[in-house]
Amino acid sequence: MQKTNNTRIKLLKRLMLCSVLLIPSIITLTKTDIAQAANSTNLQKEKVGFQTKTKKTTKAKKKVSQSYKVKNGKLYKGNKLYKKQKLYQGILYVDAQKATGQYTVSGNERYYKSGKLFTGLLEGYYYEFGKEPGRYVVYNNKLYAPDGWPNEGFRIYNGLLYDGENLNKGALIYQSKLYYGANINSGYRIFDGELYYGAYLRNSKTVYKDRLYTNAKPNVGYTTYNKKLYDGSYLNEGYFLYNDILYNDADYNKGYTLFEDRLYNGSEENYGIAKFDGQYYYHTDIANGKYGGNLYEDGELVRSATTIKSIRIVDTKTLEITYSQAVSNKKPLINVEKNGDLYTISAFKWNKAKTVSTFDISGPITAGKYNITIFGIDNIKLFGSIAVEGESALHIADANYGYEMVED
Repeated sequence: MQKTNNTRIKLLKRLMLCSVLLIPSIITLTKTDIAQAANSTNLQKEKVGFQTKTKKTTKAKKKVSQSYKVKNGKLYKGNKLYKKQKLYQGILYVDAQKATGQYTVSGNERYYKSGKLFTGLLEGYYYEFGKEPGRYVVYNNKLYAPDGWPNEGFRIYNGLLYDGENLNKGALIYQSKLYYGANINSGYRIFDGELYYGAYLRNSKTVYKDRLYTNAKPNVGYTTYNKKLYDGSYLNEGYFLYNDILYNDADYNKGYTLFEDRLYNGSEENYGIAKFDGQYYYHTDIANGKYGGNLYEDGELVRSATTIKSIRIVDTKTLEITYSQAVSNKKPLINVEKNGDLYTISAFKWNKAKTVSTFDISGPITAGKYNITIFGIDNIKLFGSIAVEGESALHIADANYGYEMVED
């Protein structure tokens, strides 16, 4: 044991001696020695303290990525599902899933569906970008109020009339205007028994579907429109006297017609003698008495009026008149005039049948026109004329005459 300790002490002394010997040599190294050693062999480098062997570097551990990503429709943060609420690339995720429901994002409460702001209907309520629209809006042809609920009552939106949430159907008065369906009425239409044109009542006479309307209502009583007679709202049927005008159905009467025992010629009362249905009428009633020289009894012609058949010059101062029938008057009143001069009648004679009379005039018959007027025959006035050409009455071949009958 003692021998071992002595050996250790000897070794320790040797080490101490070596250290003392080496320290001075290390201290005496110069910068030049160090520089030379840098270009020397590894052994020399080691002498001056250069490290010639490289240490092995240890690789740093890779950091796990903490970025967001979507995989299979789910949101990950790094490699883990992200369970919190997160708006990522415009999509809202909650518990890693696309969110559906009411959520607050950036201080705004909104409704999301499959991660996006919802526009559409949910339990009858209309959402627009996740909230109530704040204005009236039409969605899928239905009208919704600003709070998102379906419209109630009647409302005009974009010029269309809605009944509740749906477009109006049928005819309806709204704000004093007539609507048909969702639009203002166009053209003629009957509503509640009254006639409308467009949006308003038709207050003038109008025929619509073969009926006459006055002040928007079916006409009452007789009236005329466009020269037609209406009985109420329909065209008149049969004969009817309206404002002293006779109508046959809806039009003016034509021809002779007996209406209520009075004779009409066309639409007005008959004037003068007329024959209708085998009887003679004077004005509107059956003829009785003398009219126009004719004698009537109970509508029958008993005796026709006397007319002039011919006027003839007999000689230089004598005229001859032939009548259509025998004359009962003994001596009628005869006037002869030429160029304003009136002649005196003399030597009046009848033939035996009293159908021909002759008479002389004061003064010779010369060229010119003689106008003859006869009174006192059948209470009528007869007149005619004869014109003479040439220097004397001998030129009778050149004469002509005529006559006509008028009522006295």
